Amino acid sequence: MDLMTYKDYRAKVEFSLEDKCFIGRVLGINDVIIFEGESVEELEEGLKSSIDNYLDLCEETGKVPEKEFKGLFNIRTSKGSHRKLYEIAEAKDTSLNFVINEAIELYLYDASKKDK
Repeated sequence: MDLMTYKDYRAKVEFSLEDKCFIGRVLGINDVIIFEGESVEELEEGLKSSIDNYLDLCEETGKVPEKEFKGLFNIRTSKGSHRKLYEIAEAKDTSLNFVINEAIELYLYDASKKDK
């Protein structure tokens, strides 16, 4: 999937048959930033304008602008998995967070090898 980017924000664009134009939405944040255009140039200008307006509004109101992928997310798992991960962390004299990050890195490494 191709995504538009501007100032470390990424946006997905879809075509609206009803409106006969392209509509974009910034991804990965709770605040809603949308834009539209009938051409690539209009989309690019709409993205830039929408993000600049968002950042200006945040500055005016004293709000910290949201950023994509803070590195913080909640995870739900079974009680058994939670217990096993905790026991691994205790045995290694490290944190549960460290063990989970190790597991994620191993998973991503394996997934990248399979993609080749």
